[in-house]
Parts: sequence; structure tokens; C-alpha cells
Amino acid sequence: MTCHEIYDITMTLMDEMIDNQTIEQEPIPDYPSTKDYQARTPGILTVLQTEVVMFLKRRGINVDILPRLENIEDEVGLSDDICEGVLPYGLAARLLGQEDDRMYKIFKDAFDDNLAIAAESSDDKILGKQYPGNNIYGFMEAGD
Repeated sequence: MTCHEIYDITMTLMDEMIDNQTIEQEPIPDYPSTKDYQARTPGILTVLQTEVVMFLKRRGINVDILPRLENIEDEVGLSDDICEGVLPYGLAARLLGQEDDRMYKIFKDAFDDNLAIAAESSDDKILGKQYPGNNIYGFMEAGD
């Protein structure tokens, strides 16, 4: 999944929270433009995917740090489950961190909770298929 796809999911989450008045905004904060959000997305996702890897290492799973994401079309080296169900919450939290403390906390808590739930599944569900460190024991896979 690309940074742009995660960004699109994140924008939908942020809009949904505002539209459903999950967060009452009085007064409505002056959010930066979405161009600013989009420009910040690859760097923030680099940090978030590193947080996921560090979380795995704390669980005793030896994985390498994933490559730095430099532009919005870069592929994130984690599974679609993580890219769709965890990273958008972390991205929303980081994008809103300076503008709205309440929304930051809601999205950050969702990121932490969803990551903990995802970590209970198999490692292959966390690491993307394109990531060569999937096979933590170093054995050749069929077709390698």
C-alpha cells in the first residue's frame, strides 16, 4: 500500500470524526491545508512504520528497520492490515498533534490499541509481503 493510499484513508477518518461530531470543535481550529498534510505524510509514516518495527522488537521478533519513505507514492513495507487499520490513526494523530489536543489523543489511543491487537496476530500479518525480513528465521521460501 502506498503512502498516498494511507493518506486518503486518514483524511476520511478525520472528516468522519468532524462530520459525526465525535469531537465538538469550539471554535473550529484553523487546520493547515491538505497540501501541507500530504507533504508531511511520507516522513510521518516513516516514523510510524519504525514504531511498529520497534514494537515487534520489544516482542522479541528480530526485524530490520524499513526503508525511509520519501514521497507520497512510496510503498509502505507493512501489511495492508496494518496500513489500513493502524497507520491511518497514527498519521491522523501526528497531523493534528499541534492543532487539536483532543483529536490527537483519540487518534493516538486508537493507533496504540489497534497496534496491540494487530500484534497478537501472526508476524506475517504485520510485515508486508514485499518486506524481505518476513522470514525471521532466514530460510529460503518456495520460489526464492
